[in-house]
Amino acid sequence: MKRCGLLTGNKMIMKFETEKNKTLKFALMFLYALSAMLGLGFYIRVHPAIALNLYRVFVPILFIIITPQLFFAFKHRLFSKLDIALFTVLATMILYGFVMFFLSEYVTSLKDSLKENLEVVLGIFSLAILITLIKNENDLLTFIDIVKVLFVCLLIFALFEIFTDIHLPLSRYSDYYLMQRLGYLPSVPFYSATTIFHNENDYSTYLVIFAPLFFANKKDSRFLFIVDCIILGLILFVLQINRAWICSVALIISVVFYLLVNNKSFLKNILKIILAVAIYQCVYFFAGILDPNFYHMKMGLLNELSGQQETASIGLGSMYRRLYTYFVSVKNMFVQTYGVGIGPGGFFNFLESLNDKDLLLSPHSMWVEILVEYGIILFLTFAACIIYLFYNVCVLFKNTKKEIYAQIICMVIAFVLASNAPSGFFGMDFMWIPIGLSMIASNLLILREKEKQNTYVFRKESY
Repeated sequence: MKRCGLLTGNKMIMKFETEKNKTLKFALMFLYALSAMLGLGFYIRVHPAIALNLYRVFVPILFIIITPQLFFAFKHRLFSKLDIALFTVLATMILYGFVMFFLSEYVTSLKDSLKENLEVVLGIFSLAILITLIKNENDLLTFIDIVKVLFVCLLIFALFEIFTDIHLPLSRYSDYYLMQRLGYLPSVPFYSATTIFHNENDYSTYLVIFAPLFFANKKDSRFLFIVDCIILGLILFVLQINRAWICSVALIISVVFYLLVNNKSFLKNILKIILAVAIYQCVYFFAGILDPNFYHMKMGLLNELSGQQETASIGLGSMYRRLYTYFVSVKNMFVQTYGVGIGPGGFFNFLESLNDKDLLLSPHSMWVEILVEYGIILFLTFAACIIYLFYNVCVLFKNTKKEIYAQIICMVIAFVLASNAPSGFFGMDFMWIPIGLSMIASNLLILREKEKQNTYVFRKESY
């Protein structure tokens, strides 16, 4: 019987990995997670137009380290068709970006064009690193544990930021007097958490995408269950402080989906939600004791959404401007370029050329950004890859009933929805983690099916 190349090759790689120092592999996973999760907060400016952070430094180095394994996988045809399809789409986006720099009237800045192309290049490196380092479920669980620890570290700093009003230089609130002079905020503490990001929407998106990793797991001990409840309660508190209504809706939808698909932990999930909300209320109560201003900031999600709807109905508010920007930018992209796209790095100039004061100056949606800048064909192929990855993870969860895959599904849902919250999403280094985890789960599904197929053939030949 001839074994499948993907299955045989994967076992060869696993054998190769067991002979190496596992500490090195853990270190590589930790370095990547640190770079993607916290890399924005550690940077140096080597030129007025060039800044290097951990992500931009370590990801290329890690990619070089895993290059021999990539050549091995390519030589033995170990990449799945979906892996190849997604890498091809991303590589085409890079090529398209270089071509449009010379052809598009809206891409006038070499810096902006190269920056967006660099983000996609680093995205390809990130996905290659993840699918190379994580070859089995144990590796996946180890990497997720690393991500959760780094996530909690940043959450602790977010609380420090809220209660002390001390912000990192990257935050838009770091220059207190400038913000007041520009009229963005009243002369009171900002009470917002941006951590390593520029604004609160960026950090809220980060929170919501990784929050599903703390959803209930039937195998969790009582201690871990309580810790998860505390973390989820603190996430709710930060989202409320940041007034992140898009991210809050994304979190609610992912929670509802998790409740529907993960029946064996249904009661545990309900209890976790109740305790998380109770912890959120307690934190708000004690925050109000420390500073009465917190009481004035508290607003329910329904009230926030109702207020957004009322202002949108009269052509005002952030919801109206977001939706209006989506509609006008997409419509004019089709009218002016016939669906080809304006080119990466040209969104600002494109909106400026429309001379409409109601438009935002950035896309505020990853999906609109890809559609308008890269055109309808690349948008549909990229979206199709994400949808197929999502489908494969759903199938894997259905077959295994392991909660980690349900959590990855919810991460993808939160990723798709919350990517409409920040002003721009391609600069978010962590965005490749949910995509990479989905690719890993998809590959594990393929291996599982091949093992079943080979077992069936072996038994058939035995008879």
